[in-house]
Amino acid sequence: MSQRNSASSWPPGSGEMDRCIREHDWAATPLGPVEGWPERLRAAVEMMLIDPRPTSLAVAPARTFLFNDAAARIYGSRAPDLLGLALPQAFPSYSEVADLYDRAFAGEPGEIRAKPLAVTDAGGEVFDATLLPVGDGMGGVLAVLVTAVEVGARLRAEADLRESEARRRLLGAAWETDANGVVTADSPSWRAYTGQSLDEWLGYGWLDAVHPDDRAYAERQWRDAVAANRIVDAEFRLRAPDGGWRWTNVRAAPVLDAEGKIEKWAGMNIDIEAHYRLLFESM
Repeated sequence: MSQRNSASSWPPGSGEMDRCIREHDWAATPLGPVEGWPERLRAAVEMMLIDPRPTSLAVAPARTFLFNDAAARIYGSRAPDLLGLALPQAFPSYSEVADLYDRAFAGEPGEIRAKPLAVTDAGGEVFDATLLPVGDGMGGVLAVLVTAVEVGARLRAEADLRESEARRRLLGAAWETDANGVVTADSPSWRAYTGQSLDEWLGYGWLDAVHPDDRAYAERQWRDAVAANRIVDAEFRLRAPDGGWRWTNVRAAPVLDAEGKIEKWAGMNIDIEAHYRLLFESM
């Protein structure tokens, strides 16, 4: 950065960007020397510099770019070259948000959601940001103040949670019945997989979640296994929460008590939809 204005005492802060702004050659930009900046602009810059969040200003007429220390850390080694540039020069991706800046300079606040605002030396970060017009005191807009909040970590956590939930649903459903094969206990995994409510699941209500073409077969397999005290290993389609149907393999076995009597049945429906799709595609 140029040392041309190194004698300036404004802005008075001790931060790195305070120093950079003091030393920048503003006379070479559309803003001109800092001594000629309007008080409203100086106040906006001082407010920007003390904000602990990544904060920047785009100043009319050329949308000249200024930013604080928190933002400089995002820009990494690019930071020294960005100060004082017009936004379209500073960021090749500016065209993607140009309309939001246009509206902000027309006096309308705006929001940027989940966007990589810049790429640092270490990689990209994703931010939400607010755009607030800074009035010039005469009915116009002097600058746009942009405050960003890093949301990449939150979005990654949400994506991981969605993936985990999807995997849990695709794994299938674990459940138990009483000794007679009647459902009397809740199974959150069954309800998550099929979309049934607790009342719909209990008793023999689970049959309503079986594909109509497979329902009689599924009921017969289950009642015959319970009557004969034998293991169940069958395949049929279950309703999915999105309204479709997915092939599952059901496996169940009696659980015996200390005297060898059936205490309950334990089972699981394992999602095998992908297997069936591959099978049908190969035919």
